[in-house]
Amino acid sequence: MDLYPDRTDTTTWHYGLIARWWGEFNDTWEIDDIDYFHRAITAQGGPVLDVGCGTGRLTIPLSIAGLEIEGTDVSGDMLDWARKRSKSNNLNIKFHEQATQELTLPRKYQTIIMCGAFGLGGNRATDLEGLKRIHAHLRPGGTFIMDHYPTNGEDLASRFTTAEQSWPDSGDRKRAVDGDDIELKTRSLDFDAKTGSETREIMALLYRNNQEIQRQIFTLKIGHYSVDDVESMLRTAGFDELQATVGLTDLPPKGKERRIVLRGVA
Repeated sequence: MDLYPDRTDTTTWHYGLIARWWGEFNDTWEIDDIDYFHRAITAQGGPVLDVGCGTGRLTIPLSIAGLEIEGTDVSGDMLDWARKRSKSNNLNIKFHEQATQELTLPRKYQTIIMCGAFGLGGNRATDLEGLKRIHAHLRPGGTFIMDHYPTNGEDLASRFTTAEQSWPDSGDRKRAVDGDDIELKTRSLDFDAKTGSETREIMALLYRNNQEIQRQIFTLKIGHYSVDDVESMLRTAGFDELQATVGLTDLPPKGKERRIVLRGVA
């Protein structure tokens, strides 16, 4: 029984069962992110735009905290979940279905944030264009805050002994509120060491009464960048006063950190 249409022709995988996964299971995922971005935004001021907001993991709690915030995402399925959650919390958040590299909104913002979305679904050209669009949507002196998981091309290339990995025997399986189970499995298909672009595939399986009733497979392009790469792209996009810190701290990076946060001023 098919509950969602298969979508295998998209450059992102944030549709159908994947969107449902994020809508159902993201309430407790990395709660520290919410506190960190709330403090950072409070210091910079609003209005705020959450780019690549998905199902509203940050947008909704930040709105509940009193911030004037809007969200954008390329996936209408993800935004459907965000609007549903917004309504259930008696909020009136504006969500815009737009790819970052096509961002065209009627207003400018004092602070724009991007969490967990940079490098997904495009390539270096579209990622750079996205940063330019973000810069264009900031007020003069406004601040852009983004997180990033820096990678080294040689390190990534050494992970892949074949062009295509096999599906794992089991994945991450969780039970939804209606009793259905959703399981996610991922594998890497290809990595281009020249461009730092990885092609990854995800399989989403829906179970009812322990019987598989739906399977969806999506492909995602991921751009892997070093800290220097991202800082160079930010400068090209027009940002000044760049600052990089380790994770959700105020410490400067020393190299090989798993996660960094970058800030730039328009």
